[in-house]
Amino acid sequence: MASNVNLLIDEYHNEETKTRIFNDIKNSIVNWGLDLYVNSSSPLTSTVLEPYSAIAIIAPRRSRKEYDWKVEETQAIMQHVEGGGTILITPALGDRNYKITLARELGIDWLGMNSKFVTDFTLHPITKGIFKIHAPWFRATLIPEWQQIARVQLGLRSFPVIAVRELGKGKMIFVSSIMLFSKTFMKRFDNAKLLLNMFSWIKELGESAGIKREAPKGKKRVAITEEEVKPKVEIKLGAPQKSKFCPHCGVEAPPFAVFCPNCGASIEE
Repeated sequence: MASNVNLLIDEYHNEETKTRIFNDIKNSIVNWGLDLYVNSSSPLTSTVLEPYSAIAIIAPRRSRKEYDWKVEETQAIMQHVEGGGTILITPALGDRNYKITLARELGIDWLGMNSKFVTDFTLHPITKGIFKIHAPWFRATLIPEWQQIARVQLGLRSFPVIAVRELGKGKMIFVSSIMLFSKTFMKRFDNAKLLLNMFSWIKELGESAGIKREAPKGKKRVAITEEEVKPKVEIKLGAPQKSKFCPHCGVEAPPFAVFCPNCGASIEE
């Protein structure tokens, strides 16, 4: 049954999301109850975005200048969010135009990459039940309007890995990793659970916005077939690990913890 929460993945600016490496996330999004569409033919305008509750822009990456991000697209995105839509964006490796024209307008910047595990989370629907995630991350910096809900410590500084921000009636989600959406990293630690939480929250936001989204005219809904994914892979979440509780202060700790995150005492098995 159609959810009427339509999610658009932008492939006009990024051919890589057409490849097998991202097919599993598309398949999972469909299984998680969102109506998934793909834009591969035109820049993003208010008319193009109007039927969608949410938009995912994953690492724009094309070499030809005609696919550069345009100021008008940024304006259309911001208007869409202000009206109640949701946008999910990631950094783009080496695309200075995208960084300047869209990301910095939303209060985002980034430098090189690192690959440390992430275990520092703030309570949020996206991070519920999450203790450890891993993928290559960009070292991002955000303006204060962004709420950081997952961070990684590098020396004396911490960098946001996932953040959310309100804009008008809508929401923005920033994930400082491209590879988190790929087959390889979806199978690590709590990554798949994190993505399920994220897209479930996107679906919930679309349903609660109270805006009727009709199926886009002339657009075909994505349905990953056996022929497109051989074999078809559906990300399944394993049984949740049991939490530990510190015998000294009683605070809940991640299943893999050896020491209490609150008082630092050793946690007995």
